[in-house]
Amino acid sequence: MGREARLRQSLPITNEGDLEAVRCAAECALYQLQPDLRVIECYSAWCTGRELPRLMRVRVSEFLPTQRDAAISLLIKAICRPPSEAEWTAVAQVVEAMGVPCWRWITSTLLKTVFPVRTYNAINPSDAKFIQLDRAGLVPGLPRGYIPRERGSAAIRRNVEWWYQRKIKHPPADLSKLAQKYNASVNRSDSSRSRVEEGIEQAENLLKRMLDENETP
Repeated sequence: MGREARLRQSLPITNEGDLEAVRCAAECALYQLQPDLRVIECYSAWCTGRELPRLMRVRVSEFLPTQRDAAISLLIKAICRPPSEAEWTAVAQVVEAMGVPCWRWITSTLLKTVFPVRTYNAINPSDAKFIQLDRAGLVPGLPRGYIPRERGSAAIRRNVEWWYQRKIKHPPADLSKLAQKYNASVNRSDSSRSRVEEGIEQAENLLKRMLDENETP
């Protein structure tokens, strides 16, 4: 995926657990954003700009064996071309306007990974690829550390989902309904509004720790 996203010096990473928590939050945010109508519209415009609709109407399995390699080669060439400045600007403006803290990283990942993989899978489902984000290359020399219970991956995913539902989704989810759903999942009867608000704040703080100014075309 290119060079590693660094972290803001004002919020230093002290161990690998800290770094993994930030990465987990960013990746969960990406997962939440993909089905958003605004992101889907960006994907459609990206496809149109690369003249992909014609290719996407034909599955690779429908080609003759002698044509298959050439068809796949043509597809890969079209979808893997580095994003242009115009493509970058169009997607970045949308993601930033949505209020995503690490919008440059999200923009880069959509253009360089998510959109190409989605297109390849649409035209060649028999060889579908999974979106795998690079989680290797932790900062050298950091102690291993650990992720405390309240910052475990399950809690991070839940908090980021709340963050998306409440802060990004249009229209935003009702806070009381999010709290009611949480209560039902953990068999609680008291008010959990403050717990949801705290989770949203935790998710936002993790996402703000992404320093992604270098993620440009």
